[in-house]
Amino acid sequence: MAFQNPESSFRKVIATDKSRREHIVVRLTIVMVVMSIVYAILNKVYDFNAPWIILAGLALSGFGTYILSRLKMQQASRVFGLLTFNGIIYCVASSEHQLTNINLYFATAGTAALGLFDYTESKKAFAFIGLSFLLFLAAKYLNYSPLPERTFTAKQLLYISSVNLVVFIYVSSYLIVLLLRSNHYNKKSLKEQNVALTKSNKELDRFTYSSSHDLRAPLSSLLGLINLSEKEKQESTRNEYLKMMRKQIESMDRFIREIMDYSKNINQEVHLTEIGVSDQIKDILAELRYMQGAKEMDIQCEGIGPLIIRSDVTRLRIIFSNLISNAIKYRDASKPKCTLFISASPSAYSTQIDFIDNGIGIHPTHHSKILDMFYRAHETSIGSGLGLYITQETLATLGGALQFTSEVGKGSTFSITLPA
Repeated sequence: MAFQNPESSFRKVIATDKSRREHIVVRLTIVMVVMSIVYAILNKVYDFNAPWIILAGLALSGFGTYILSRLKMQQASRVFGLLTFNGIIYCVASSEHQLTNINLYFATAGTAALGLFDYTESKKAFAFIGLSFLLFLAAKYLNYSPLPERTFTAKQLLYISSVNLVVFIYVSSYLIVLLLRSNHYNKKSLKEQNVALTKSNKELDRFTYSSSHDLRAPLSSLLGLINLSEKEKQESTRNEYLKMMRKQIESMDRFIREIMDYSKNINQEVHLTEIGVSDQIKDILAELRYMQGAKEMDIQCEGIGPLIIRSDVTRLRIIFSNLISNAIKYRDASKPKCTLFISASPSAYSTQIDFIDNGIGIHPTHHSKILDMFYRAHETSIGSGLGLYITQETLATLGGALQFTSEVGKGSTFSITLPA
């Protein structure tokens, strides 16, 4: 797994938490609308004499909160929903007998406040809890109501108190379940992020150590070659030293390019476009034409010409470049002909592209490790050990996969699968 920016991981947790709270808002608005419908039916059946303006207000409160949430005005939706719900409950509670159990809904409003605001907004949550408590006291002890006082028969009181109790238990339990579920997913997400960050830190330590070594080694060689060339009087020997310097510089350049590719993959957003695979491969072959051994390779393509896929062009070029350059690096110079065959097999759901070479191959003992960061399968390897690791990580970012088979002396086949 690639190491990640801790701040980026934290932002993902926050974004996930916000989406869950938005989900809670939507669920609660649905409950509010359903409650208004249920009470309207009960009011009609049992003649509770409930003001229609209250039932309409409850429904409008739910719709308004839902619309604000869908418009991504999350703070406004929460404040509007809690204010209107508290206000409606106060109007009803102050106009009817306490035995109707209507005051229980103030506790529901307080529970909702805890569910709608996270820890960083705890002051807002407690402010709304305080508001619900004050309105409860006002409805219970003040002789004032915005609505006309209503009276009920003993039978009506029994019905309405039972309905309010059942709805209170259901809605409050539902809120608690949503809150517990949200906390559960938050903990799960944090655990996953902690595991990812622990692995990332280990990768970062390894990356720092290996990259510093891979940069210092060529620099040390360059310094040594410069010292030798300064002392050397024969021009032919100095020219050999210059060639060796060039190789060291090219090695550092390749390594820096790989680091840049790695950085692009983990930091840049995926941007999907329609891509002609043939054009990209032609461009990469043109870029690699001066690479040592490129002229010795016979590269053939099949099924690539008409192929168009929807992917990220930068990442796709990184994948193609790494696989083609590896075939060139690890060609078998002892063979009469060094070949690389690239073929594509598109389907309705994915596209498979195979890179088949007749190079030196990879011994089975290295198969389980060649996709690891900085792993070199050959003692004489001129690579950094990052190429296949970056290829695998880049494919994972695109939702694809990398598979390979290889046999020493016969060659290797690397197959990439990309979503259609």
